[in-house]
Order: sequence, then structure tokens, then C-alpha cells
Amino acid sequence: MPADQRELLGARAADVDTRVFVEARNRIAVDETYAVVVGPNIEVSLASTRDAVAPFARYYLLPRRQVPEPENADWVISFGGDLKPLETRLRDRLPIAPGIELARVTR
Repeated sequence: MPADQRELLGARAADVDTRVFVEARNRIAVDETYAVVVGPNIEVSLASTRDAVAPFARYYLLPRRQVPEPENADWVISFGGDLKPLETRLRDRLPIAPGIELARVTR
């Protein structure tokens, strides 16, 4: 298995769609920040799937920094999360799959 595929095994073990992480790595500059918003607006097959998203992002997207508050981030990764409070501040929205999205946050 190629190295880039092995890096994604942790997320796949929790049945997380890995495309959002690959896209985030390609789009988020190493000096930018991101927040992960997880919520019920996505169907999951495992109870642990939602719990795995933020920790996996923290590992996979290094050296980019994860911040706890989406309004303070440069980017948002949504995995079934509610982005309505940020809607007017989001641009470059990239839907990955139903309920999964990557978006830039304007300040």
C-alpha cells in the first residue's frame, strides 16, 4: 500500500470519508488554521465515526493548526456540522459529499 494511503488508515478504520482531509491538505496553507465542526447532519455507520474526525484531522493536517472555534479559523471542515452561524463568512465552499464540506472563513 502506498504511503499516502497508509496515512489515511486511521480515518478509514473509523469509517470516515477521507476525501475531505486530502482536499484540506491540498488547499489549506501550512501557516493557516482550521476548525472541525462535527454534528448530526450526516449518517454514520459506527458510533465512533464522529469522534474520530477532529483527532484524525489534527494528525493528518500537521503542521496546520486546529483551533477550537470556527469563527477564529481560516478554514472549516464540516462533518455533519451546522455551518449556518458562519454562512455569511464562508467562501470557496467545497462540498465533498452530503454533509461533508470544506470552506474558507472570511474575517
